[in-house]
This record gives sequence, C-alpha cells and structure tokens, in this order.
Amino acid sequence: MALFSTLRDIEREHWNTATGWLIYTLIFGLLPLWAGIIMLALFTFDVGLSDIADHGQFALYSAALLSTGLYFSAREFRYWNFRGRLAFVLIFGPLLIVSALLYGGVALADAVAWQVNPLILRYTSIGIFIISIPLVYISAAKNEAGTAHNIETALISQREKLEAQFEETDGGGR
Repeated sequence: MALFSTLRDIEREHWNTATGWLIYTLIFGLLPLWAGIIMLALFTFDVGLSDIADHGQFALYSAALLSTGLYFSAREFRYWNFRGRLAFVLIFGPLLIVSALLYGGVALADAVAWQVNPLILRYTSIGIFIISIPLVYISAAKNEAGTAHNIETALISQREKLEAQFEETDGGGR
C-alpha cells in the first residue's frame, strides 16, 4: 500500500525534525486545552472528559492539525515525488471535512439551541484527532524529506549550471 511504502523514503533526520514539530504543535497548539484542564482542576477539582470534549474542541483541533497534514501532502516539489500523495490527500480531505462539519454543527446547535448528542461528538472528534496525529506526523516527515531533497537537488543543478558557464567563458582552459 502506498501509504506504508512511502515510509522507506524518510531518513532519520526527517523523522527527528517531524518529531520536534509534532511535539511543539501538540504542546503549544493545544495550549488552550491544557490551560482549560488546569483551570478546571484548580477551581472545581473534578475534570471529566465531557468538560474538555463535549463542545467540539477536538473537532476544531483535528481540523487545524488535518489542514496542516493536507498542505504537507498536497505540496508539490520540483525535484522530488511524494509517493503515496493521493492516499494521504484522500484520507486528510474527508477527515478535515468531517471535523469542520462537527465543529460547525456544534456552533450552529449552540446558536439555535439545538441539542447535540455529546457522546457521538466526543468520541467521533477524539477518534479523528487520535487518527490524525500519526498521519500528520508521517506527512510532516515526508514534507521534511521532500524539502531537503528539493534543496539538495536544486543546489546540485545550480552548481552544474555554474560549472558549464565557467567552461563556456574559457575559465576551464587556464
């Protein structure tokens, strides 16, 4: 399957960079969640999953994470082919749409005083979020690999052009 065969193209340094990016994203991107949990714990002493997941928070976090993964996956590189790109795009796209619709549905329900089934919202949005983390991680590593390869290939191409120009100006005949 293209989704897993693409892992062979990723070198350790690209995984390391993607790991740093993911940790940074999960810590600072989810800071409102962590701050909310800490504040709830400080003031009520009783923090449950419903307190942090029944208002569409994870659908919103998922949409933000998935949009980044979609960008990484759909990004074109001049000198490098992202194997499995279509598989990633076909996974990220629908998950992003579902996440956005979940959060949009919650906002609409709040505006018109409809009831949203909190269990469906909670477990669907958390499930999408959990699924999105490894997918975005792989996509970030692939993006890093593509960027590195693209720069390296561009530099080699530029060096070859400069050497050819040097030869044409009779600089090589000294």
